[in-house]
Amino acid sequence: MFVGPIFGREALTAPRQFKHFLIRSGYVATLFVLMYTAGQATFGWQQVRNVGDFARFGTLVFQLFSLVQLSLVLFFGLLFAAGSVAQEKDRQTLVLLLMTDLRNRELVLGKLFASLLLVAVLLATSVPVFVLVHLLGGVDLRQIGWALAICAATAYAAGSWGALVAFWREKTFQTLAISVLGTVLYLGLVEAVAAAADAWLNLEGTAAWLNPYRAMLAILAPLSGSGGAAHFAQ
Repeated sequence: MFVGPIFGREALTAPRQFKHFLIRSGYVATLFVLMYTAGQATFGWQQVRNVGDFARFGTLVFQLFSLVQLSLVLFFGLLFAAGSVAQEKDRQTLVLLLMTDLRNRELVLGKLFASLLLVAVLLATSVPVFVLVHLLGGVDLRQIGWALAICAATAYAAGSWGALVAFWREKTFQTLAISVLGTVLYLGLVEAVAAAADAWLNLEGTAAWLNPYRAMLAILAPLSGSGGAAHFAQ
């Protein structure tokens, strides 16, 4: 296997645990609670008979789900990847892994993908919920596909950064602090550069490729006319 036996073992053992079933079920239940809350805030107890209202409600729910899920995968992808390696260091088991016949690629990618397995499972679990939102109207299947792809790419990038810091630093607190601060500074730097150069250069499209939130907003509003939306809508 390309990612090595570490990921293979995690993929075989982790889904069998009861807590994973609870996490998957709880995540889907949370999405439905958000949908119900949005419905109560939008319609209340009124009876809706207009198809256009359902379409606008579907758009609202899709925007809510996408932004919440993006924030969750960014945070948990970073936390799980950094915490997994830091935990190996705290238990003094990383040295044992380095003494095995595992290649560097198998060790690094194995720990990375093993830590992101739960995030990937939650993304896959949310697909039927997004398709249900599509049935309400106002949302295209391509938008759902792009939103899930952005979430997956964000989780991979955040996890890679967290694993890099975890292999670099020795203390768990240092690992988590540098990982979170680095992510916040990166997003702030991208926004600052885009805002500063907006007067001379049109960097909206480039910023959408560097900032996952800009990319997600471009998917949520493909007809807004922004440069980022034009790139992703094609």
